[in-house]
Amino acid sequence: AANTISEERIIKGMVGRDLDNRYPDHTPHIGEEVLRIENWTVHHPTDHSRVVIHGANLAVRRGEIVGIAGLMGAGRTELAMSVFGRTYGSNITGKVFKDGKEIRTHSVSEAVKNGIAYATEDRKRYGLNLIDDIKRNVSGSALGKLAKWGWVDANQEFVVAEGYR
Repeated sequence: AANTISEERIIKGMVGRDLDNRYPDHTPHIGEEVLRIENWTVHHPTDHSRVVIHGANLAVRRGEIVGIAGLMGAGRTELAMSVFGRTYGSNITGKVFKDGKEIRTHSVSEAVKNGIAYATEDRKRYGLNLIDDIKRNVSGSALGKLAKWGWVDANQEFVVAEGYR
């Protein structure tokens, strides 16, 4: 019966092996600073007098796992989106450094070119194009390279999508 199956047996069935030590000791190797945000201020996108983020600073070193936490409305999403191509906010000021060099993130294309990415917290709602197929979701960020005079080269799009298979 179901109540005779142990947690260990379920885990072994899922991962294909025993997990004798589920939480092994791990010594992180924290390296040099790879990302720094200085004095980041963001105003509300429509109510320009309302400051949403005021003078935020953040430093991330290689090997660190950094989480930005807070209640709804605390500015987590607004911080991430404003750094990533300024897709949220207005009158954004402050500096972004990657590997010690100041970079521009004034647009999504600039942010991507400079190695900045954004993974939305609601990937189903904001991360997928649910009215299109998997091929278009995979190739969507490269459509500028796959289109000529506004028409997508379907063969090239297929090749790009297959590259992720």
